[in-house]
Amino acid sequence: MKNKYFFDNLDKFGKKIAVIEENGKKITYKQLIKDIEKIKFFLKKKKNLIFLLSDNSYKFIFSYYASLKNRSVVFLINNSLSLKKIDKLIKIYSPDYIFDTKNVILKDLKDYNNEKKINDLKIFKINKNKKNKFDSNLAQLLSTSGSTGSPKLIKQSYDNIYINTKDIAEELKIVNKDVLITTMSPSYTYGLSQINTHISMGATIVLNNKTVFEKSFWEKIKKYKVTNFGGVPFFFELLMKIKFYNFDLKSIKYITQAGGKLNPEILNELLEKLTKDKIKFYSMYGQTEAGARISILNNKYSKKKIGSIGKPIGSYKLWIEDDNKTIVKSSNKIGNLMCKGRNVMIGYASKKADLNQKQKTDIIDTGDLAYKDKDGFFYITGRSSRIIKPFGLRINLVEMENFLRKKMSKNFICIGNDKKINIYFDDLNLKSEVKDLLAEEFNLKKNLIHIYSEKEILRDSNGKIIYKIENYEF
Repeated sequence: MKNKYFFDNLDKFGKKIAVIEENGKKITYKQLIKDIEKIKFFLKKKKNLIFLLSDNSYKFIFSYYASLKNRSVVFLINNSLSLKKIDKLIKIYSPDYIFDTKNVILKDLKDYNNEKKINDLKIFKINKNKKNKFDSNLAQLLSTSGSTGSPKLIKQSYDNIYINTKDIAEELKIVNKDVLITTMSPSYTYGLSQINTHISMGATIVLNNKTVFEKSFWEKIKKYKVTNFGGVPFFFELLMKIKFYNFDLKSIKYITQAGGKLNPEILNELLEKLTKDKIKFYSMYGQTEAGARISILNNKYSKKKIGSIGKPIGSYKLWIEDDNKTIVKSSNKIGNLMCKGRNVMIGYASKKADLNQKQKTDIIDTGDLAYKDKDGFFYITGRSSRIIKPFGLRINLVEMENFLRKKMSKNFICIGNDKKINIYFDDLNLKSEVKDLLAEEFNLKKNLIHIYSEKEILRDSNGKIIYKIENYEF
């Protein structure tokens, strides 16, 4: 086996600290390799399908890299999923092994033996002899839908993982002295990417499962001299609420943000506070189908090009197409954002047979509407999938949100389909006024519009808003 990928070559980091556990225990790269080899020996060099219940734990880290190093196929499942949803996925894909990092599977599964424990990692093995066939390039599977438990998965190759990790690490200039604190589940592509980029460079991961409201989160940053962390927009909304910039952030070099567009007011205030502390801020953009982070707005342009997702990372290509699939060459014209590169997935899977399909495309339609300015910086304006057509009217829900924010100086979230629009904000005394504004501006019937408190917005385990209205039962 050729030592082609970063997870094959971790031995070069030796006694450097790889992981600091929640209890403060420090794990060197040398020890990490030993624990990886224990799992590899157990798997016996056979390409297996492994379900890995994922969390920010050391058990996750050594079992994840062991799966990759063994060239097995690993599906990263958020361990906050209900047992009912996990069982449904097991029935569809019948994995060879289930790695239970947090003992959330409390009883033996049908068709599985509780095989053993390795370093407190609970392992279930299927008790049927099945010959599985996999695309030889297939390395890992990620969910398309956060914590909903959908069986539709994204297939990524070893090259996908490698190129995303390499290009992001180079772009952010990650070095072995860097220290990352975890803020989101590694089953989420952005959280996983943060771990991969730091491990690939021999840096240190401080494992954290606490919220920013807990004192221990900030104590870890100070104690272990954390150099960076990242989050989605909701994470930064929480940070600003607690005025995190007043805490001890002396060790922080930079902060990254991805997973959606930050509220402009919050972004402006955030940049102002971080500039005073000489902390760099990188806005990034990604898609699970094309890697956690496709583009980056370099810190030096953060104010000049505020709101932009920046320019493509590494060799990735981004461009705008109109609805006729013609490339838009003029500046500032909105169209469909397209992406091409070795970062792009090798297809989708909805059933086990799909894991042996060798479909491959290096181009995806991101599903986002965007434009490029005259300097080559990209700006997201909304989701093409967030366009609805009640009674034949074409309405962009993002434009609706922006209209309401401008008119009422409040933050609004609009979620809907062709039959119903839910509006979420923080002052229900203004219900009638909001309905009047929307009816006049968008020529909508008021019985289509339903007003709710912002507290009723559904979010996935990483704080991202769930925009599918069928998930709302009102």
